[in-house]
Amino acid sequence: MTLTMQPSKKIYRLDTTRWNIERLIFLIAGLLIATFTLLGFFVHPSFHYATLFVSGMLVFFALTGYCPMAIFIHSLSKNNEGTK
Repeated sequence: MTLTMQPSKKIYRLDTTRWNIERLIFLIAGLLIATFTLLGFFVHPSFHYATLFVSGMLVFFALTGYCPMAIFIHSLSKNNEGTK
């Protein structure tokens, strides 16, 4: 993961030429949070607990560096031999 600082703008931008595992984590987490929020509003309020769980796992990942979703995605990839 490479963050580059553009000289004219003071923002950090992640390289988007390829899909690394961090981008997949954010994509899946965002889709899950949006889905569970909508289900909580339109189907049953208990779906908000799933939103809370996904948000809690994002915080847990940020604090500890351990992410069960990343381990799961890594185990599904074809070329995970020899990578950490």
